[in-house]
Amino acid sequence: MKSTFRGYYPPSRAELLTMWSEGLLVLDTNALLNLFRYSKSAREDFFKALRAKKDALWIPWQVGQEFHRRRIEIINHQTKAFESIEEALTRAHNQAESALNGYKRHPSLDVQPLRDDLKEAFESLIKKVKASAEGHRDTVVRRRTNESILTSITRLYEGRVGVAFDEAKLAEIYAEGATRYENKVPPGFADRNKDEPGRYGDLVLWKQLLVHASDVKLPAIFVTDDQKEDWWYTVDSERHGARPELVQEYFDAAGQRVHFMTSDRFLDFAKSQMVDISEESVNEAERFTRESARRALTARDREAEMDLDWRRRTSRSMPRERPMSIAERQRLLDRDVEFQRAQHQLRTAQTQASIARAALSDALANQAREPETAESAQRIIDAERRVLVAEREVVFAQEQMSEVFRKFDDSEGRRPSFHDDPRMPRRMRDILEPPLSPLDLPPLDEPIDASNQDPRHGTWRSRTVDENRVVIDWHPDENRDT
Repeated sequence: MKSTFRGYYPPSRAELLTMWSEGLLVLDTNALLNLFRYSKSAREDFFKALRAKKDALWIPWQVGQEFHRRRIEIINHQTKAFESIEEALTRAHNQAESALNGYKRHPSLDVQPLRDDLKEAFESLIKKVKASAEGHRDTVVRRRTNESILTSITRLYEGRVGVAFDEAKLAEIYAEGATRYENKVPPGFADRNKDEPGRYGDLVLWKQLLVHASDVKLPAIFVTDDQKEDWWYTVDSERHGARPELVQEYFDAAGQRVHFMTSDRFLDFAKSQMVDISEESVNEAERFTRESARRALTARDREAEMDLDWRRRTSRSMPRERPMSIAERQRLLDRDVEFQRAQHQLRTAQTQASIARAALSDALANQAREPETAESAQRIIDAERRVLVAEREVVFAQEQMSEVFRKFDDSEGRRPSFHDDPRMPRRMRDILEPPLSPLDLPPLDEPIDASNQDPRHGTWRSRTVDENRVVIDWHPDENRDT
């Protein structure tokens, strides 16, 4: 079980001691750069641990390159910190002064003593910042402390840096990385929104480590302060060791195990092997690790926002067929011969139905004004028949119109493009104003002689002859009172 799912099992104490005594010790770029951030005592203890494992030290070429590229950036950031803090304090003082000035005439608030205390407090803070800046220039800049740190690191890693990949190998890794990142295969997928080819830096580092491990066949301790999920197996914001995929990938390459540590855990483990590392140094490294974890959490939130923004921008930038407007549809329909014919037939049927209904209304009105006679009753019956036949003609014309729309919708080059927009009409017949709601009447396939049928004493019934033909028959009411 453990040999099959080794990535989910932490190394035993014996395995960890074997890694420490016999394996590689590999530091990530951030762990090396933190040596420029530690206090003097913590930095000296860290160097003690590295010198004690000098024969096990090795770094990928990618780590060495990133270290030299970012070293000056870290040093400049430390120097600019004092100026940045002083500017922030000055802005805060001005904002507080502005707020107090808005209440100079307040009946219960004496603003001037508050302004004096505020000024004194901010002046004291700025004075302390300036003193710290002078101390930094004296102890770090003038004494060339950063140059001394670089010299110590250079001596430790002389002859212990991996070989760079050539352009063909890098191109191969970048192509593999695109697939790995898409499927969230570690490491490096958390950097997928960075620019090319920088986003693949972690993957190149890992590949160089695997190549070296396959040559030396040794276990390794990998020290990194990178807290992102593409390195660590994290559940509910709690780390449970290296990503299982990485443990297995290293084992496949070297036949040995890799174990991940943050800088504070590395110092703590080194302290258990050496007496002269102080607890204060371990605690300082732990504070750096916690701060790095907070930055990683914030970065993860930004990553989620950037990913969402990237998806939105990608969606907007994808080529899309422009949906056809209603006016464009209507212009196409107006040039369609079948539509013109069906439209003329429908309008004619609707006109005939209107005339028939008007004639029936006149007949009913005349009957109401005059005494009922056999002739007037027959006129009403005839008018009702004509209304019924006309309405059936309207239904038939509507179905013909629907068939024209169906053919129009399905014709090549005229199929509407809606892109799943629920606000757009789905069929051509949806754009008609007013909509043609079908009546509950069957269509006619031939004229009907309704001269002898009384709609009050019978019913029209439809029967299907075939899939394209429906016949309407008259059925007298057999139970009517004769």
